[in-house]
Amino acid sequence: LDKLVKEAAPIFNSSDPQSCLARLCARPGADCTKGVAVHGFSQGAQLAALAKNFAPEVSAAFVQGHGDNPNPFADLASCMDYADASGKRNPLHGLDRRQVRSLVGEHDGTFSCCLDKPDEQCCWRKRSGRQQQTATTGYTCPDGQHDCLQTDGSGWYVVSDGDANKTQGANHCFAWAGGCLPQPHDQWNPRYAGDCKWCLDSNLRWLHGAA
Repeated sequence: LDKLVKEAAPIFNSSDPQSCLARLCARPGADCTKGVAVHGFSQGAQLAALAKNFAPEVSAAFVQGHGDNPNPFADLASCMDYADASGKRNPLHGLDRRQVRSLVGEHDGTFSCCLDKPDEQCCWRKRSGRQQQTATTGYTCPDGQHDCLQTDGSGWYVVSDGDANKTQGANHCFAWAGGCLPQPHDQWNPRYAGDCKWCLDSNLRWLHGAA
């Protein structure tokens, strides 16, 4: 938690004139009072999820490859979940659930290797993918349902192997061709670059409209 907060502050702290966001908002023609959209993948998604805590201007977040329980010894619920353990809104999360859109692959070895059914090889001491998406967005959908996007486009979507349509399945890097290694990735998964409700263009249109 402390590490994530320390990394997020110099990016999003709008009260610090040296932060990335403050410098962006100071650019000629920029008007951050109209809202700020943020996006992140993997650890970047965790940082984006904390953005509102540092900048009231942040009005929408698209997070991809995100959750609150990345490994058996890392429980980030206290900062990543929509509500705290008592059911009250988590101030570190900040954004209203209508301002968050989350995507994860159904075989994301970090955040969703077991969407509904526990898998001891992958989910030892970890919450299921559905539990993580529900906790971090505040939206609940029935077991077996991959699509929990709401009519306004907020919510979560678990990309299936069939959706991703690649040999590696819907892994942590479902949006790119191939596996997660070696890096860097410079080629989109053709499915993600196509026309569907979980595809890149749909996500960016939602982010623009929600912000």
